[in-house]
Amino acid sequence: MTITHERQAPGEGRHDADTHLGPWHEWLEAPGQDVPEGSPPVAWLDRLEVELPRHAAACHDDENRLIAQWQHMLPILTEFFPREIERVVASLLAAAARRGAADALVDMVRAERLRLTAQHADLPAPLPAEDAALRRLLHGVHDDRVATSRSVTGDMLEALCSIALDLEVTEKRAGSHDDDVRHSLEDLHAHVTQAAESLRLLPNNVEVRVAADDDVPTLASRCTARYANRLDVQLQWSGGEPFTTESAEALLFVLEEALSHLRNATAGSASVDVSVGPDMILTIWTPSPAFETSDDEPLWLLRSRMRVQLAGGWVEPTTGADGSSLVVRLPR
Repeated sequence: MTITHERQAPGEGRHDADTHLGPWHEWLEAPGQDVPEGSPPVAWLDRLEVELPRHAAACHDDENRLIAQWQHMLPILTEFFPREIERVVASLLAAAARRGAADALVDMVRAERLRLTAQHADLPAPLPAEDAALRRLLHGVHDDRVATSRSVTGDMLEALCSIALDLEVTEKRAGSHDDDVRHSLEDLHAHVTQAAESLRLLPNNVEVRVAADDDVPTLASRCTARYANRLDVQLQWSGGEPFTTESAEALLFVLEEALSHLRNATAGSASVDVSVGPDMILTIWTPSPAFETSDDEPLWLLRSRMRVQLAGGWVEPTTGADGSSLVVRLPR
């Protein structure tokens, strides 16, 4: 009885049959469309992690097939020629070696991929173009608000001053001929001049002047001081300064947005607490429900959330029985 092999075991018939362990030689020589030439090692490991288990499964199938063939030969082993027995045994040993090597490679590739992925995770990622564009957009909105506020305030102040001058001239012309008219003009003149003075006392539009030696607490103090005429703000700072410029800029951005919102919402008063430790935490509390949000997130909060996320932090408004607050956490 003679048994012939219709299927050739993986690697048989090759010039490197004793060392051939898988098809990755062909992948390296002629990269496919999935992994173009010049790809980083992680991309190759991703492909190997997909392909190697299939190769290992094929090696297991070959070994199982040869084991079944050997078990079939054992009861009638004397009926085979020595060269046939040697061929089956050699094929079985080679299949076992290929299967063991394939299993080891699967584990090795998985471990190496995890190691490289962990190394890349520890490295700071470069700033994506989308983040840079978003940062420019947020600062552009801020700058546009500065320009618009200055323009509107200047125009209103000029108009009120012009009206006050006209009223003063009209008041002098009226003289003492008609007391009722004179008193009415005096009252109107007083109202107009008071409105002009209120405009002059408004915050110097939404801009913090920065000097070369200014620290972040000083800039935050200037930001709160600009709202003193319309909002009673108390600032407490503890724990030093932030280490990163990104976090400092995000903190000032959110502080400006929040105080501007409180002023427009006529909140009356607010307390600002900044604590710098392992992280930097900004808490703005007001006895009013000004920070209460509905399903539609207000634009000031959306801008603040996006700016804080760019710095790697988070922002969360909360509402309680005694008021509302805004909590911001930023990396130091």
